[in-house]
Amino acid sequence: MAENMMDYQTMLADMEAKKAVLEQAIASLKAAIVAGALGRSGEVPPGSFSAGSSSMEPVELPVGAFLNKSVPAAIKLYLSAVKKKQTTQQITTALKEGGVESIASNFETIVVGALHRLKMAKEVLRFKDGWGFADYYPDHIRKAVSQEKKPTRKKAKKVAKSKGKKAQVVPITQGLEQRIETVLKSDKGKSFPATEIAKILEVGIRGVSLALGRMAAKNKAEKCGDGTYRARGEIKKAG
Repeated sequence: MAENMMDYQTMLADMEAKKAVLEQAIASLKAAIVAGALGRSGEVPPGSFSAGSSSMEPVELPVGAFLNKSVPAAIKLYLSAVKKKQTTQQITTALKEGGVESIASNFETIVVGALHRLKMAKEVLRFKDGWGFADYYPDHIRKAVSQEKKPTRKKAKKVAKSKGKKAQVVPITQGLEQRIETVLKSDKGKSFPATEIAKILEVGIRGVSLALGRMAAKNKAEKCGDGTYRARGEIKKAG
């Protein structure tokens, strides 16, 4: 009887070892499919990774998994593979090491812009301690995070006081046009409404609209027929 019990324990240990190997192989294959390493890239259905299962273990992405991918696509792939919250700095470093090319002087600014657009599209969630892939969280957490409101900040307006003259608002802070240009170049082929740019940069819509007008006059941006804006260089490339 003791000998039979020992055989069952041996069989069980052998089966569990094989199961672990198969699960790791399945997870790696899914990551390779997402990255396009096996040909045409695709997305693994969100249901393939269920909370609490061994599939929620991080998946090691193939070398160069982010090559030829846009910043938003690379972010989604990275967060879906790492399966835990990541800070903006961690995401920026991972994308650069994974093969995302950029000529921007501050690549992190582009990553921040892409993260905010993905957040608006409800594809990623922003927590106090980082960013997470939305599909990995239950509905009640996604709703709670998306409904969080930032505390309102009262912006003091500096006014030039002089007798007989109307008060004037101080000019827009230097650097806004450069920040807007970075956003316009963050997603090739896309045009941005002024309201979206204002949300990404967390500045007032009036200042963004004025800056966009100046940029269009200086040929740094081009206004599209629907009132949105694109970087001038991207328009020429698209043509």
